[in-house]
Amino acid sequence: MNTELIFKIVLGALYVGLAVVWVIFQRRAGAYDDGMKSHARAQRQHEAAPLVIARPVLGIGWHLAVLVRIFFPAWIGWAALPLSDLVRIGGAVMAGLALALLGWSMDTLGRNFLATLQLASDHTLVTGGPYRRMRHPMYLALLLYHIGICSLSANWLIGLLGVGLIAVVSLVRMPREEAMLAERFGNEYRSYADQTGGLLPKLG
Repeated sequence: MNTELIFKIVLGALYVGLAVVWVIFQRRAGAYDDGMKSHARAQRQHEAAPLVIARPVLGIGWHLAVLVRIFFPAWIGWAALPLSDLVRIGGAVMAGLALALLGWSMDTLGRNFLATLQLASDHTLVTGGPYRRMRHPMYLALLLYHIGICSLSANWLIGLLGVGLIAVVSLVRMPREEAMLAERFGNEYRSYADQTGGLLPKLG
């Protein structure tokens, strides 16, 4: 088995792994059966306009680019990056660890997790697990995942679409999310925010 084939298998496994983690924890949170509005309608009602446009455009583009890289690599060879095998292995490790952080974050949130920017009546302020030292571990996990996938695939288009998507989501959603939590939880959230980092953990 040649090295490139191994890289493509690992890329496929990490691609499927993201979908599996997302679906498992959404189901555990009751996102599919708790009576909340449909995902598409919730996005239109609760998300900023740039995200309603950027998420499907960049997201679909990223999925297509990854699938083409796996099954028809010659079609996307014009976007290849001259990366060494060691860098690509490092990218695979980074993406795997990022999936672990994503799963840990979503597991810690439990039923507090929603893919759209809204709060249910029974949501609580989560400050344990990875949230003990940073307020946005899921965004960090997704950013590291896409950087890792870019390195593993050795393709700048995949990196541009993936990292671009998470950058837009993070820049638009993080301040809105924090304002929403501060409004709901008041001084409890503001005290928590003072003691934690945003996208990176606060040490000490």
